[in-house]
Amino acid sequence: MRRLRLLAASVVLISVTAAQAQDNFPDVPANHWAYEALNRMKKDGLLVGYPDGLFRGGRPASRYELAVAMHAVYTNLKNYTDGLDATIQGMQQGLKGGAYATQSDVAALKDALAALQTDLAAMKNYGADIADLKRASDTFEKELTQLGVNVQAMKDDLKDLAGRVKTLENKKPKIAVSGGVDFWFGGGESLDQRYGLTRDGRITGTKDKNAIGTVSAPVPNRAGITNDYAMLHEAAVTLTSTNESGVKLRGTFVATNSFGQDPITGVVSDRIGFGNQSDLFSPLNGNAGNPSLIGYADGASDLYIQELVASFGKGNFSLEAGRVRHKATPWIFQRIDNTSYFNNDRWDDGQYTFDGLVTSTKIGPVKAEVYGGKTSGVKTVNGLFINPLRSGAALGIFGPDGGNRLEAEQTLGGTLSTSVKGVSLRADYLVLDTLNDLVGSFGAVNHVDVYGGEANFNIGRFKLEGGLRQTKAFDDNDDVSGLTDNAWDAKVSWGSGRFDLAAQYREVGLNYMAPGDWGRLGVLRNPTNVRGFIGSAKVALTPRYSLGFEGELSHGLGNSASDVAGSFFDRDTNIGRYAIRLDGKVSSDFGWYANYEETNIGNLAGAPGVLGDPRYRWYGLGLSHSLSGNAKFSLAYEQSAIKSDYQTSGGGVGNSFRGGFLTSQFTVKF
Repeated sequence: MRRLRLLAASVVLISVTAAQAQDNFPDVPANHWAYEALNRMKKDGLLVGYPDGLFRGGRPASRYELAVAMHAVYTNLKNYTDGLDATIQGMQQGLKGGAYATQSDVAALKDALAALQTDLAAMKNYGADIADLKRASDTFEKELTQLGVNVQAMKDDLKDLAGRVKTLENKKPKIAVSGGVDFWFGGGESLDQRYGLTRDGRITGTKDKNAIGTVSAPVPNRAGITNDYAMLHEAAVTLTSTNESGVKLRGTFVATNSFGQDPITGVVSDRIGFGNQSDLFSPLNGNAGNPSLIGYADGASDLYIQELVASFGKGNFSLEAGRVRHKATPWIFQRIDNTSYFNNDRWDDGQYTFDGLVTSTKIGPVKAEVYGGKTSGVKTVNGLFINPLRSGAALGIFGPDGGNRLEAEQTLGGTLSTSVKGVSLRADYLVLDTLNDLVGSFGAVNHVDVYGGEANFNIGRFKLEGGLRQTKAFDDNDDVSGLTDNAWDAKVSWGSGRFDLAAQYREVGLNYMAPGDWGRLGVLRNPTNVRGFIGSAKVALTPRYSLGFEGELSHGLGNSASDVAGSFFDRDTNIGRYAIRLDGKVSSDFGWYANYEETNIGNLAGAPGVLGDPRYRWYGLGLSHSLSGNAKFSLAYEQSAIKSDYQTSGGGVGNSFRGGFLTSQFTVKF
């Protein structure tokens, strides 16, 4: 609408010296104040200039020429409003004829109304356009009358149009429905008389799916894909209130067979799908004396509420209450992605679900967020935890991210952040509490504080970022000796859009205990007692092909038995990791990838050192195809080649793995 206002105003001043450069009127400089207005007028066919292509702005225009230009502006406005009028009439007929009677058409109606509302809001500027035309018509009344211009009729048309949009708004459904359905297939095979092992620590190539290969259970028969496969599904429906103001409601309800056993609480269904949204179902969540090697299987049918929120926002203040979802940073408060072979926003977005509230307010450039609630009641109908909230470190029990970890039953956190002229700063504080003490050689723990600060600086194409964080454990109000630890990192990155580079140094103490997601070494998640460098590069080889690389060179921390207890990393331990991935597109709807990943750990400290140096390898191929705007299908195959895995040894299954894993997923959204 600003465009039309400029056109109308320019008609009145059409005799000024102004014009477009070579692609418009070559006889007028491009730095004139009316440059843009006249350029648009020519593109819209309102001004054509003289036969020689010049504008001749210094020549006084005749009264008739001005009237013709004004009529062209009016015709432009009239055609626009007639188009909106036709759109509204069509929507009204659809409402009367039942075209929008079914819930499946709600989204289309909502989008159409939103577009009309945007146009109507912009049309508020029509008053100024009409006023400009009316003032001009007082001077050129005779010429405009001959052309048939009726400004008052235009005002009446616009008033009627606004009333029709308001009528349509009142017919909107009160609740909008959206959602999606996911079908996932996963089947493994054993190779060279060994099981396979996925990046998530799950066994492939076995008929028996639950707690296989433990000290107390026999090793099951190995199998191929046709015997090993699992079929998992999730169907989610989200209901959202459509009111534009006041309190809004939103809820997501899910039917699934993707859940299963909770390894810490001991709640077990008959079979295990992905388990839950927080845990890795591998020895990392088992017990040092009785590791559990678990395969994929169809879980029991179950129902759960992912979120059920009442929200309110006004100005710079917002509030969400109910079953809410939230995350902070990967180093402080963020769920791990425990489903590397399944793509779903609810599982992969890193947000924790808890019963409580999330509120934020902004004062100038500073934003403050406060969140908190209870996780103890966030369960499925079958009584399984949806996303248990656990500390990130093992406290020296069994591996840096395994064994007995603090399971928080309630949490309270806050964030202060600001961003000014390419500089972003934030500070986080998080409190984790449990009613059941975590007991170990360190004593008892029932409370953990997590806090830290981060800074980001943008300098042209360079980005500098980093932060320092700390966790501290308590027994009631008393510090637990030896369980205060730090994690810090510094990173520099550069990107041109076609070529991107990044380099990072990180250092994570043995007992850093945040419920975050800061990396993976083999099957080990959130490694602690480690320091080293990580580098990455990505290049767009052609518009259809891109190549990505990530590598890491790290070492252990500490040099005494107490420094490395449960970690098996000391200063002599060296870690090398690299991954490479090639992505390609056959068309806009069809793509593929090939990837390879390897992690080598040398000179483990303590008992696992007698097993040899661990080596993890995974390599595979994948295809994806968009079947339509709301449906997608993917297919992938991966092989594992792993030796001397110190996390899974014991129970008669050995510590080397060799197997294949075939997965596919079909997703439909509505």
